[in-house]
Amino acid sequence: MLFSRTSNRAHLAQRLVGRRASYDAHIGMVRENMANLSAEDQEVMQRMLLEEQELDADVTALSYEELLDLGEQMGQVKTERW
Repeated sequence: MLFSRTSNRAHLAQRLVGRRASYDAHIGMVRENMANLSAEDQEVMQRMLLEEQELDADVTALSYEELLDLGEQMGQVKTERW
Protein backbone atom coordinates (compact mmCIF):
# COMPACT_ATOMS: atom_id res chain seq x y z
CA MET A 1 0.00 0.00 0.00
CA LEU A 2 2.85 2.41 0.80
CA PHE A 3 4.42 1.80 -2.62
CA SER A 4 1.11 2.54 -4.34
CA ARG A 5 0.64 5.77 -2.39
CA THR A 6 4.22 6.84 -3.13
CA SER A 7 3.72 6.00 -6.79
CA ASN A 8 0.46 7.98 -6.87
CA ARG A 9 2.19 10.94 -5.24
CA ALA A 10 5.02 10.85 -7.77
CA HIS A 11 2.50 10.71 -10.61
CA LEU A 12 0.53 13.61 -9.14
CA ALA A 13 3.70 15.65 -8.70
CA GLN A 14 4.66 15.05 -12.34
CA ARG A 15 1.20 16.12 -13.49
CA LEU A 16 1.33 19.27 -11.38
CA VAL A 17 4.73 20.22 -12.79
CA GLY A 18 3.55 19.57 -16.35
CA ARG A 19 0.39 21.60 -15.91
CA ARG A 20 2.30 24.42 -14.28
CA ALA A 21 4.73 24.57 -17.21
CA SER A 22 1.82 24.71 -19.66
CA TYR A 23 0.09 27.39 -17.60
CA ASP A 24 3.27 29.46 -17.39
CA ALA A 25 3.64 29.25 -21.17
CA HIS A 26 0.09 30.54 -21.65
CA ILE A 27 0.62 33.40 -19.21
CA GLY A 28 3.82 34.28 -21.09
CA MET A 29 1.88 34.44 -24.36
CA VAL A 30 -0.70 36.72 -22.75
CA ARG A 31 2.01 39.07 -21.50
CA GLU A 32 3.78 39.12 -24.87
CA ASN A 33 0.59 39.94 -26.78
CA MET A 34 -0.94 42.52 -24.45
CA ALA A 35 -0.14 45.35 -26.90
CA ASN A 36 -2.36 43.68 -29.52
CA LEU A 37 -5.43 43.83 -27.27
CA SER A 38 -8.01 46.56 -26.93
CA ALA A 39 -7.74 48.83 -23.89
CA GLU A 40 -10.72 47.04 -22.30
CA ASP A 41 -9.19 43.61 -22.90
CA GLN A 42 -5.84 44.81 -21.55
CA GLU A 43 -7.55 45.94 -18.34
CA VAL A 44 -9.26 42.55 -17.96
CA MET A 45 -5.99 40.71 -18.59
CA GLN A 46 -4.14 42.91 -16.08
CA ARG A 47 -6.73 42.03 -13.43
CA MET A 48 -6.42 38.36 -14.33
CA LEU A 49 -2.63 38.48 -14.06
CA LEU A 50 -2.84 40.20 -10.66
CA GLU A 51 -5.24 37.54 -9.41
CA GLU A 52 -2.91 34.86 -10.75
CA GLN A 53 0.01 36.37 -8.84
CA GLU A 54 -2.02 36.36 -5.62
CA LEU A 55 -3.02 32.72 -6.11
CA ASP A 56 0.53 31.77 -7.02
CA ALA A 57 1.78 33.34 -3.79
CA ASP A 58 -0.72 31.21 -1.84
CA VAL A 59 0.33 28.00 -3.60
CA THR A 60 4.07 28.63 -3.36
CA ALA A 61 3.68 29.02 0.39
CA LEU A 62 2.60 25.36 0.58
CA SER A 63 5.15 22.63 1.12
CA TYR A 64 5.49 19.68 -1.24
CA GLU A 65 3.63 17.45 1.23
CA GLU A 66 0.83 20.01 1.60
CA LEU A 67 0.45 20.17 -2.19
CA LEU A 68 0.25 16.40 -2.40
CA ASP A 69 -2.33 16.30 0.39
CA LEU A 70 -4.33 18.98 -1.43
CA GLY A 71 -4.22 16.88 -4.59
CA GLU A 72 -5.47 13.86 -2.68
CA GLN A 73 -8.30 15.89 -1.14
CA MET A 74 -9.33 17.19 -4.54
CA GLY A 75 -9.40 13.68 -5.95
CA GLN A 76 -9.42 12.55 -9.54
CA VAL A 77 -11.31 14.66 -12.03
CA LYS A 78 -12.79 12.87 -14.99
CA THR A 79 -12.45 14.82 -18.21
CA GLU A 80 -14.91 14.15 -20.98
CA ARG A 81 -13.75 14.59 -24.53
CA TRP A 82 -16.20 15.88 -27.06
